[in-house]
Amino acid sequence: MNILIHYHFLTVEGLLFIMLLNLFLPLFLKSDAIRLIFWTRVGYFAFWAFWSMALFSGLIVFLFTKHLLTPQIDAMIALSIILPILDGYRAIKNKRLWIANQDASSFSMTIVGIELLLTLIVIAISKA
Repeated sequence: MNILIHYHFLTVEGLLFIMLLNLFLPLFLKSDAIRLIFWTRVGYFAFWAFWSMALFSGLIVFLFTKHLLTPQIDAMIALSIILPILDGYRAIKNKRLWIANQDASSFSMTIVGIELLLTLIVIAISKA
């Protein structure tokens, strides 16, 4: 069981790492719009890959435990619903801003910052 929980935590750490990369990506590539769009799309795919791995490993851990819905697990389930909604909104809004030839960096960084903050709060809740 500890191996499953450790694997789940590793996937969550990977998700945090991808979110940090997505947070600082607009700062590094602000001057080159084409590269920013390309790497932002790569960041979307990496986010979805790690989100799905964390979700699946969390589901496996939940199934191998006693199926108790504690407040910590409720927070994890809520986060697993909120994160894709926020990231989908970020993708749609970024595309509209790019088409309008406007800067999407501050908006993207705000949404990723919210995602990161929510994830860190849920990690803190689950450790308590």
